[in-house]
Amino acid sequence: PRGRLLYGLVGVRSATPRVSNWGASFQNAVADEMCVIRGADGHILARRRLPEVEPPVQRVLFSADSGNLTGAGGFDIILREWRSDAADGGFNLWAYDQNLDPLWQRRVRVPYGHQKAIAFFDVNGDGRDEVLAGGTLLSHDGRVLWEHDLADEMALIRGAQHYDTVAIGNFADDPALDPVAFLLGSAAGVYVVDARTGRTRVVHRCGHAQDHNVARMRTDLPGTQIHVVTRWGNMGIQTLFAGNGDRLWTIQPDYLGQGSCPVTWDQADCQRLWVNTSPEAQGLYDGRGRKIKDLPALRELHCGHQAKEVSAFVARMGPA
Repeated sequence: PRGRLLYGLVGVRSATPRVSNWGASFQNAVADEMCVIRGADGHILARRRLPEVEPPVQRVLFSADSGNLTGAGGFDIILREWRSDAADGGFNLWAYDQNLDPLWQRRVRVPYGHQKAIAFFDVNGDGRDEVLAGGTLLSHDGRVLWEHDLADEMALIRGAQHYDTVAIGNFADDPALDPVAFLLGSAAGVYVVDARTGRTRVVHRCGHAQDHNVARMRTDLPGTQIHVVTRWGNMGIQTLFAGNGDRLWTIQPDYLGQGSCPVTWDQADCQRLWVNTSPEAQGLYDGRGRKIKDLPALRELHCGHQAKEVSAFVARMGPA
């Protein structure tokens, strides 16, 4: 009856100057409040001040997805940190219902990573979601159910430090294997884990596993697939995994990778991988990693955008 709702973080409690990977200066701001806005007319339905946070927190963010923690099928949310002492990951989580009433707070031992490092899924089938925060599975009411059995190994690998992103679900389409969790442990690679116990089934060392997409790119295989992008020292490596954890293929169309994503194209019965990170690699790739369609118009658009970026950079730098 309330229509579409918008959830936002507003105000600035504190700000920390940072420099981006491209040398641009910006501010990492910790917001002061969160609010629920009715989309139809902009009316604020609820607001709540953000919890007090420990330094060196640089931001407090909503998790990438919402879940059903209360059993009411609502839009329950998790707030998570962005901390400089956890390589821009975090330890603390705060759960709220759709009206921003607090449900619980928890600090996990092993740090989670970036925005997609928090995921919801009803692991035990009780009608309420569990929360996978990096390598820790929490119950709907915030109790620790398991911790990844190789979490300490992950933390000792240089360049790992946290789980960049995670995915959890019935990916294998096999009741003997599902649910499955994919934990992308940065430089440690990809851990495929039994989502009921936290025990590792297989480890794939594929460079610095940074991001993922859940896709349906192979109709000849059961379940869904997990597309993983590698970054930092191994730029551009892209790997497709079966839902049971088997590695299907690895390609390196260019030396960027981050930003490629599965798309539905021309009413196909399965998705294609759109590699959109460079003019050379621009195109659609099939479920076996083969480029099957060139996208020249997008390549030209990409080249034009790059030329403008270079011109703007030169203008900022001034004459030599």
